[in-house]
Amino acid sequence: MEIKDSGERRHFNTGAVRDLSKGKGRFDLMPIDTMAKLFEDNNFIQEIKEFTTTADPFDLQVALNVFIQANYRSYDYAMLELAKHFEEGCKKYGDRNWQLGVPIHCYVDSTLRHYFKFKDNWNDEPHNNAVMWNIICCIWTCEHKPELLEEYKEENKMIEFEEVLNAWRNVEPNFKYQDQLVDKNGIRFIFPNGIIYEINTEQVYSNKKVFSMNVDQSLKAINLTVEYLKKTKIGGSK
Repeated sequence: MEIKDSGERRHFNTGAVRDLSKGKGRFDLMPIDTMAKLFEDNNFIQEIKEFTTTADPFDLQVALNVFIQANYRSYDYAMLELAKHFEEGCKKYGDRNWQLGVPIHCYVDSTLRHYFKFKDNWNDEPHNNAVMWNIICCIWTCEHKPELLEEYKEENKMIEFEEVLNAWRNVEPNFKYQDQLVDKNGIRFIFPNGIIYEINTEQVYSNKKVFSMNVDQSLKAINLTVEYLKKTKIGGSK
């Protein structure tokens, strides 16, 4: 089955091109974490959601495995179908166009669009193969085009754990502290004076009633931590 072609192209500054997306919808603009709540038992959607919050290509690899196991008789057959999709893509865009660099948000958008068309039994093109193609190309892009991965993180305002730690280091220069992840609950900061700050998505508290640090810096550190936890698997209440 041939890949549909509108005849119009999007051009990226990397030199890559893709079919025009006008009128197809923009899944990458949707609040995927909210949408995913409608599909709590759907492991594929949950893994795509995780990728949009962590930008970790491992989540895409899990999603790909889930999809293949659910929709193909074997991995061998899935790869044969995927190879055909690459072949059809060459007719449309030329050899290795995608390796020039397609923005990651385009892969997220296209993956979800083809997934839902496949689940809704659209038969105008091989949507199942398109799902695999977009995921595997996105994984490659994350691993070989780090500048596009960083661009995606910036677009989605993803907070790195190191950014959280730096915020806490700037709270009070005279304090030295130990930090550690608290399984399922959040992040705990233990200061030598005995004050413990444990932060998760539901509560921010300490075992002292007042902060002994600059208020503005403290609030910035707390807010960054809460936002980080909302976007990672370790978020949650006690």
